[in-house]
Amino acid sequence: MPTGATSRSSTTWSILPVDWVIVDVEPYDHVMRAVEQLKAVFFTVAIICFVLAALASHFITKRLYSPINVLLKQTQRLPREGDAEGPLPEEKDELGYISRIYNQMIERIIGDRSRQKDNENILQSYYLRKLITASSSFTPQDWQECVRHSYVKTDLSRECVIGVLKIDQYDKLKARLSFSELQLLQFAVANIALEILSEELRADIVDLRGEHLILLAETGERGDDIYPLLTSLLNRAQKSFRGYYGITFTASLGERVPRYGELTLHYEQALDYLLYKMNFGRESVIAPEMVKRILNNGESQIPPALEKRFVEAVRANKREQALQELDRIRGAIAGMSYDAVVQAVVRLGILIKETVREINQNKLSPLLIDLRQVDRLVFENETLDEIFEAYETMLGSLFVDPKQLSENKFQVIIETIKEVVQANYSNPNLSLQEIADLLKMSPVYVGRIFKKYETISVADYINEVRMLNAVVLLENDKLQVYEVSEQVGFTSQSYFFKLFKKRFGTTPKDYRIKKSVGS
Repeated sequence: MPTGATSRSSTTWSILPVDWVIVDVEPYDHVMRAVEQLKAVFFTVAIICFVLAALASHFITKRLYSPINVLLKQTQRLPREGDAEGPLPEEKDELGYISRIYNQMIERIIGDRSRQKDNENILQSYYLRKLITASSSFTPQDWQECVRHSYVKTDLSRECVIGVLKIDQYDKLKARLSFSELQLLQFAVANIALEILSEELRADIVDLRGEHLILLAETGERGDDIYPLLTSLLNRAQKSFRGYYGITFTASLGERVPRYGELTLHYEQALDYLLYKMNFGRESVIAPEMVKRILNNGESQIPPALEKRFVEAVRANKREQALQELDRIRGAIAGMSYDAVVQAVVRLGILIKETVREINQNKLSPLLIDLRQVDRLVFENETLDEIFEAYETMLGSLFVDPKQLSENKFQVIIETIKEVVQANYSNPNLSLQEIADLLKMSPVYVGRIFKKYETISVADYINEVRMLNAVVLLENDKLQVYEVSEQVGFTSQSYFFKLFKKRFGTTPKDYRIKKSVGS
């Protein structure tokens, strides 16, 4: 380019249809000024947009953060457990701090509600205990408090019935199950019974954390007809509970209660009636009329004639008659009051023990019966059925078939003869006569029995025992043959030699030599 020439910028456009070329030539300085102006405009617009965006962002952020900031200031006013000074001791941002405070508040609320519930349960337990066990001091204000907090659904200001429900064989279950398992069973009884009772009447089941549950049921206009209804419903509950758990429970019902002020008296009455499970058996529903019939009976002891017939049947080894008399005794006892039942059962146990001791005095082989178990029957069993079943089992060992009894008697005699021979074979005077004299029996009788059951005479048995002991002594080189003969009860060596050779096929001396060579 020549010196002093002006730089230019050219732009061409081709128009094909007419085959034209348009050329635009401008000074380069003009083009660059336009570019610079464009850059300035773009930069200005960018700055304006950035400023506007920053302002908008600040405005929006402030609007969005404002509630969080307010919440943060409010949470900072709360007491902080274990926090050091400063707004954010642990978290990296405000949301983390607020989240922690929120969780703490939730935990406090849950804890407060739990404590409130515990306090309500304590108050409920207090009012119910007072209502059941000290109803005479239960004021109208106390009753209004129970109604206001719905501690009981039953309207106890009107006539009602109070009863007791108790799981059968509770002490045995208590020894086998944990406390929580027992509580679950109690809970199941309460739920099942209440569900079935609520079908027909308003009722409550109260658990005072004891060994039994308390039933409260409104009588309404039913009067004494409430008892058949309650019995029917409770029988259904018993059947259902047994079907689920294989365990039974017994219920007792007290007299009708006019109003809640007399609940304690009737509660204690229901507890007394529960003792009559001894008479009526497990899984029973004991109504007042059932107990009244027993109390009106007036019987308090086993009839002496019945006792006499029972003892005579046992002594005479008459099994069927003894069991029949025992069943009659059970029927007589079942109609007695609870205290009389306990006394009669103990009396029957004493009678059985005295009879067994008397029988044993006249037997060569005493009956092996643990008489101590008689004393435990009353305390280990809840019902007469269980006690008399145990008595029948115990008496079963008393009743032996006469033929078997005779066989046992002969076997005792035979075993005694053998023991006498084993202990006295070294006595030269040992004989059937001496053994019979020792047993205070006839020699002929003793000899016949022994020969019948052992197929050998007493004399032969004595010689057999002597021969076997002689063999043992002959193996001892320190004893002479004649000394062996004397020690096993022979006064004649020739007779000893004769019997020994007959029994073993050799003389005592040759037997010793053969044994020595063999060794």
